Order: sequence, then C-alpha cells, then structure tokens
Amino acid sequence: MITYVYNHINYKEFLQGFAEAVNAPITDDYFEFPQNIGKGYIKLLSLPEGLQAVVSDYELKEEISVSRVGASAEVYNLRFEEIFVPGNITIEIQDEKIKESDKVHAGAKLYSTLFNTSYTLSPGTRLKNISILITKEWMKSHLGIQSGDEVLQQYLAIKSAGFNFEPFDAEYRALFNAVLEDHKDSPMQKVFLQNRIMQLIEKFFRSLVMKMPLLSQKQKVLLSHKEIDKLMEVESLLINDFSKSPPTIAQLAKTATMSPSKLKSSFRQVYGSGLYEYYQKVRMQRARTLLLSRRYSVKEVGTQLGYTNLSNFALAFKKQFNTLPSKV
Repeated sequence: MITYVYNHINYKEFLQGFAEAVNAPITDDYFEFPQNIGKGYIKLLSLPEGLQAVVSDYELKEEISVSRVGASAEVYNLRFEEIFVPGNITIEIQDEKIKESDKVHAGAKLYSTLFNTSYTLSPGTRLKNISILITKEWMKSHLGIQSGDEVLQQYLAIKSAGFNFEPFDAEYRALFNAVLEDHKDSPMQKVFLQNRIMQLIEKFFRSLVMKMPLLSQKQKVLLSHKEIDKLMEVESLLINDFSKSPPTIAQLAKTATMSPSKLKSSFRQVYGSGLYEYYQKVRMQRARTLLLSRRYSVKEVGTQLGYTNLSNFALAFKKQFNTLPSKV
C-alpha cells in the first residue's frame, strides 16, 4: 500500500508530495500516475483572487492511503467528486470513521483543515475530483461569513450526509464534467477551466447560504445517510447510458429499496426535479457538451444519445436551450 501523509494547506506542496509518494515526475504542475500504480492524472490550477484548485481523474491499480493531519491555521477544502469504489473505501474525519464498499458517490462537501482527515482507496477505485482551497478572507469578503460563525461551525460538525453533503444535480454535473473534459487543444483552456470552477464554487455557497437558516433553527434533516447513498446510486444508474431507454420506476425503486412514491418524492427533494425530467436535462446537457467539442455532427450526437429520429432530438434540444443543435 502507498501511504501519503501531509499537514500543509498549500496545493502546490500537496501535489509535490503526492507525486513523490507515487514516484511520478511533475511537469507544469501536472503529473500522471505510473502504470504500475494507476492510470490518470492530478494537476494544479490557479484561480482568481489567489484561490487554488486541484483537478484529479484517475483509476487505481494499487491501494493508496492519503492522510492530512489537522493544520494549525484554518482554511476550507471544498471538494466536488465522483467516485466509484468496486472494493472498499475507508474515510476518517476527526472522530468519524466510515467504511463502505461497492459505492457510487457523486457530490460536494466543505471541510475544515483543522480536522484530521484520511481516506484509503482500494485497487479499481475510479476517482474524479475538483478540490478548492477557500480562505477565511475569501469567505468573509464574498459571503460575509466569519470563520467563527456559529452556523458555519454547526455545518462543518454535522455528521448527517443529508445536510452537509450535496449530491450532484444536473447543473453540478454539467459544470463538473466540463472541467474534466480534455481541453488540451483549446487556446482558452485556462480561462474556461477557471470560469467553470468558479461557477461550481458559486453554486455550492449559494446552496449553503440557503441552508443556514435551517441550521440556525436546528430543523430536522429528512433524509438519512443511507437514503442519500441510495439516491446517488439511482442517479448514477439513471444517466449511465443514454444510448438506450432509461430504467423504469420499478427498477429504480428496487435499487433504492424504496416504494415508487417515496423514491419520486425523495429524488425531487435532493435533485430538484422528477426522475425523467432530470434524465432528459442531463441528456441534453451532454448533447450540448458533445456539440461544443466540435468533434461530432448533430446526427452522431443524436445517435449517441439514443435518438433514432433526429427531428425529435432537435425538438428536445430546442426545448431546453431555445436553439437548434445545428446552431450551437
């Protein structure tokens, strides 16, 4: 097993230390995993106003354990990630330890660097991640939130995934996937990535600000950690393959171990829309991403997304974006 332990709050140092741990050379704040350890990369990005981000996309062949010892200075780590664990994953945050297996997980969460954190990933794990360091000064100037605010501290201390873990919805997915797409040939790569990551940050904190009144009122979280996990499985299954018809409500309810009515109401509560409305929204966002890549024709995109009739594809696309796919 490869072990990497660190205590700094600077992503450049994190990248250098991680690269050393896996014995990989760094070029332009970017490294790729050696073939015997995994496949993929980790890279550092500078964001406006001094913020830093690390973007990762890799699949492991060897077990890796990464631990951060609580730092003396408080900075916030905002993580957007999609992870598939075919084996086991162990996550520790301060005194909380979670061990799970065969997990599909996609969402966002804010951590304090004052907490000890560690995660151990088994071989076969596929991880896509965007992590941003948020300073106290940035929080204060942009959100009017002081690091010592009682509500923020309540949020960071909450154990329930139903409140402080935010599953990806269609908007999150579109922005997240846009950052993880290959932009090597784009002359505007840096500006594009910075823009999409700042939109992710804005969306997360907009949601956090909306949740703060509930925290101050100490309202009860309606969904359990297990229910959130099941809904993420449903969401992943629902949008797994657009080339064929989506799963039925009965199939999805079986995956969620919920009644169809409970599944429908819970899914809408977490993702903001009905199951098939969400499916179609993500489907059309995928179509737009493919068209903007300039690598595929309208016909090729429609076929990839399961349309045998291109007129139906054009109508669906126009309904969502108010323009025809041929005009993108």
